[in-house]
Amino acid sequence: HHYFKLDRTRGFDAQLAITDRRYCGKAPSIGEFGSKTFPTFKETGHNYDTVKQQDTRYLHVGHYTLALGGVFASNWIWRDPQAWIFPYGIVHSDFTPKPVTKAYRAMSLLFSSMRPRYVEPQVYVVLPDESRFGGMSDRPHEAMMRAVNGLIDARLRFGAINEWALDKLPRSAKLLVLPSPFALSQRGYERLREFVKAGGTLYVSGDISFDEDRKRTQTRRLEELAGIRFIGERYADVRYDSAARRQVKYDDGLAYPGIPAIDFAPKSAQVIAVAEGQPVAVLNRLGKGKVLFSSDPAEFWESAPLGLIYSRAAKEAGVKAESAQPDTDDIQV
Repeated sequence: HHYFKLDRTRGFDAQLAITDRRYCGKAPSIGEFGSKTFPTFKETGHNYDTVKQQDTRYLHVGHYTLALGGVFASNWIWRDPQAWIFPYGIVHSDFTPKPVTKAYRAMSLLFSSMRPRYVEPQVYVVLPDESRFGGMSDRPHEAMMRAVNGLIDARLRFGAINEWALDKLPRSAKLLVLPSPFALSQRGYERLREFVKAGGTLYVSGDISFDEDRKRTQTRRLEELAGIRFIGERYADVRYDSAARRQVKYDDGLAYPGIPAIDFAPKSAQVIAVAEGQPVAVLNRLGKGKVLFSSDPAEFWESAPLGLIYSRAAKEAGVKAESAQPDTDDIQV
């Protein structure tokens, strides 16, 4: 179920995408959405749309559900009830169509002529399960959502998989994106390490040295996986509020304001981004694969250019983005 505000449509896109389980035969879906155009509800603002806005809502849900591999999209109710006021239907109580019915019907006719074919993606976003419950879990959750939108911006065909389900990772996977996990299960870590050693590419941000009990007992992971030596933390776990922003600059010219979580020294890794002269991001080779690690949890920031960051990771992994003509930033594929 999802009732988003039209200036926050990307929240719907991300929420749908993280429920994608097509790797095990379970496509995402939206079982309930909608809005009300009856003028009275303009005063309360509760799920109110103008007629034009309602068209936009229904078309957005339909198109993004199709594009993100959804199996169906269903608005809340077909017909307004006769016995009480509940105008969420797309036809009135006497079956007279509302304006949105035409848009919904036209979209349905268009989509019914298509036969989507599932192609296993080479990119997966890893949902950081150990960080998704408990205190301040909203921050890793928001990071996960922004990561999905960053992958959409990068035009990468991707799927979603849980940290706790990495043993089911499809063989097609070439790039894993693990957004700002901080806490990471030992089993999950070992799966990621073996994926890289076998030739995969991993992008991970923030920190991975916290165990299942949210204690920093696993700094050796940073050395083993990212090729760096932990020096000290800049702030405690995900509590970045009192830390100062610093300009993060990549070696390809990409720059944005971030808040790196830790200080570290490179060992086997190559520094690819700095902030005030200190290393922030590195590229490390492990076995047959690569690790791109950034101590800045870029997925925590609305302004971070995640699409460009992930595009670089995809290039390292040998994954090509989807093409579009005309090739403009406002076109998503």
